[in-house]
Amino acid sequence: MTHTAPKTDTSGTAFVFSEEDRAKGKRIAWISYFGILFIVPLIAARNSAFARFHANQGAVYFLFSILAGAVSVAVMRLPRVGSICSFAIFLLLVAAMLWGVITAASGKAKPLPLIGRIRLFA
Repeated sequence: MTHTAPKTDTSGTAFVFSEEDRAKGKRIAWISYFGILFIVPLIAARNSAFARFHANQGAVYFLFSILAGAVSVAVMRLPRVGSICSFAIFLLLVAAMLWGVITAASGKAKPLPLIGRIRLFA
């Protein structure tokens, strides 16, 4: 079985998948953004390029959230500013997760802002 890389749309801001692949994949792809659960679409929909795209996005988000959590813990040591920065990091993580869940559930394939172009697996 060969996997082809998804094509980007004319604006370069989203990826294009077949209607059939999006319809099948969106039922499971949204799970990718809940921590380690990015593995579920890789197993359950391994033949769906759409699901693999969102699983990759979920894996990148998962690793980024671990890094952001470590930064948040380190910043918390700063008086006053630390809790504000940690809360801002938390809000950014929640916003990124919601972005991913909403785009996957709606059958779209837009990469996450800032970190979405990172490819961990095909």
